[in-house]
Amino acid sequence: MINTDVGAVLVDTGDDAQKLRECLHLLGVSRLRYLVLTHFDIDHMGQAPILAGRVDTVLSGPPDNDLDRALLRELSDAGAAVLQVAKGDSAELGDYTLEVLWPLSSPIGEPGNDSSVVILLVPHTEDTLSFLGLGDLGERAQQMLMPQLAGRKVDVVKVSHHGSRDQLPALYRQLDADVGLIGVGRDNRYSHPTEQTLQMLQSVGTMPIRSDERGTITLHRSEQGIELWSVRDG
Repeated sequence: MINTDVGAVLVDTGDDAQKLRECLHLLGVSRLRYLVLTHFDIDHMGQAPILAGRVDTVLSGPPDNDLDRALLRELSDAGAAVLQVAKGDSAELGDYTLEVLWPLSSPIGEPGNDSSVVILLVPHTEDTLSFLGLGDLGERAQQMLMPQLAGRKVDVVKVSHHGSRDQLPALYRQLDADVGLIGVGRDNRYSHPTEQTLQMLQSVGTMPIRSDERGTITLHRSEQGIELWSVRDG
């Protein structure tokens, strides 16, 4: 979730309705300016239906099947503008510009991880944080994305694919992010995040912050730098 001065942007919903509702309540968000559905795996969009009627605009990657298209219709019928986005799309969001860096207009494969919507939030003021969300891009797609981010350091990167080992260390080194957010469930069957990825982040100077350890996390910039607040779930 990214709060801007004109409304909130939620990147994916997870697949736990209670946790999503608790997060929205805790952050005081009743309506979303943008909902970004990076791709249509259930752990990324499983709770999108509970947001029907509470979203101004939905940005999505390519739907994979009729169920995905039905979800987008449900959100549209409830009043949201639904846009399938690709590299080069952008929107102004008050104190931010939202840039879509991925997917390409001609996908490199089937809809899914490597067709994830990648967004870059570029702040207009020095007291806000820049953010890059990498969806579930694998190493090959990260390699193709890397030239677009040349010279563009970010404050916060959402680490791809829950911290799986399918990462491109050179991209994270180039980003030089202070914080690497890892959205991951406790005791997940894939053993994410991997030790390899955690060590890689630390080696490039990015502090990994995990939702399975921290619960709900907020970050903001202060005179002292980036400050973190968290509340452990359960």
